[in-house]
Amino acid sequence: MLAIFAAVKQEIQGVAKQMKIKNTYRHSDFRIFEGTLTGHEVILVATGMGWQKAVLAGEYAVSKYPISSILSTGVCGGLDEKSKTGDFLLYNTVINEEDTSTILYPDKRLLAIANMGLSKLGLNHGSGNGLTVKKVCSLPDIKRELGARFNAVAVDMESYQLAQIATRNNIPFLVVRPVFDSVNENLTVIDNIVGTNDFLHLKGLAYVLVHPGCVKELMDYRKRAGTLGENLAEFTSNYVGEIS
Repeated sequence: MLAIFAAVKQEIQGVAKQMKIKNTYRHSDFRIFEGTLTGHEVILVATGMGWQKAVLAGEYAVSKYPISSILSTGVCGGLDEKSKTGDFLLYNTVINEEDTSTILYPDKRLLAIANMGLSKLGLNHGSGNGLTVKKVCSLPDIKRELGARFNAVAVDMESYQLAQIATRNNIPFLVVRPVFDSVNENLTVIDNIVGTNDFLHLKGLAYVLVHPGCVKELMDYRKRAGTLGENLAEFTSNYVGEIS
């Protein structure tokens, strides 16, 4: 069984729509969808944002389900000039910002399958080191500094912990994420409206009411998220069929 993890349900709702869902439930702060995708058994897990939520969801999933491989996905931030919005990035290594002593390596076979699948679908993609951090990186200067310091192409907040759980349980894993924001893009507005489990929460709604000028920008981001979600669903369906 493949386990697919992403931070918030909006990132993977396209995948969920393509599944034949048999059951869905909430446990703690995360939500799990059980079912099949292209005829193969999968679970889809919306962990909530951040490494702590990823740990809780990942440990629960591997203790409850017969997981044969793990896919960490959802959007990421680009950390170099080559990583453009919409590009899919394959993590060749997964690095923890706070402890670089243990670098984790995705399964080579799964990397090759994903790479071939992205090429087949005509989706722009690249690869490199992926970095997991504890705080949202919205400012260009911070993203550029992280990219240079860790020689990384992408940043997210969950992949290292999920990879660590996979490695500890001898489960092959893969990280594939489309770029939401390029290295030179400022996402401060997003910081003010994103909750840990959903893209828009009550505090975010209050921010929009006080700053109505941001509505157009948010609508553009929503459209972008929708496009990335469609591409991610297309990739995931193909990937599940190839690895099964």
